[in-house]
Amino acid sequence: MAVSAPPPGPRRRLADAAAVSELVRAFYARLLDDPLMAPVFVDVAGVDLSHHLPRIEAFWRRMLFREPGYRRHMIAHHERVQDLQPLTRAHFQRWQAHFLFTLDERFHGPEAERAARLARRIAAHMAHWLLEERPRRLAAAGAEAVGPSLDAAPGPDSSRIRARSRESVSYPGWPVRSR
Repeated sequence: MAVSAPPPGPRRRLADAAAVSELVRAFYARLLDDPLMAPVFVDVAGVDLSHHLPRIEAFWRRMLFREPGYRRHMIAHHERVQDLQPLTRAHFQRWQAHFLFTLDERFHGPEAERAARLARRIAAHMAHWLLEERPRRLAAAGAEAVGPSLDAAPGPDSSRIRARSRESVSYPGWPVRSR
């Protein structure tokens, strides 16, 4: 599984969709070359890059430019990966290090600074939820660490599950999605 990204040139502003695409592709090239991270994406999650990269690009365009388009529940997808193979704090630290290195290697300016802040926040919140809060809540409820399938058809409990999961994780300063 290879990702192509242009070699880094002079640092530039992270100011448009093409820059976001370059960032994501260079970042994923690093992740998939990392012996700790690659197995999570390739073996555990079975990521299809032709579908995954456009989603991640849409996520970052939404976060940086408030562009509509990304409407997925990021936490639920990572919960499924966590249920298949427990992630560790080292995974989140490595993810953040690769993102920040890629960002700093290629971009500068206020958008790059915002992306760095968001990446730090994402790594911290995701690690907190998956490694601390979710296990605590599951243990308190006497539940297993396996949640509903993301591919399952909506059932009578699905809206309650989605609403509860949205309430349990908040990202200060992020736009709130209304339904």
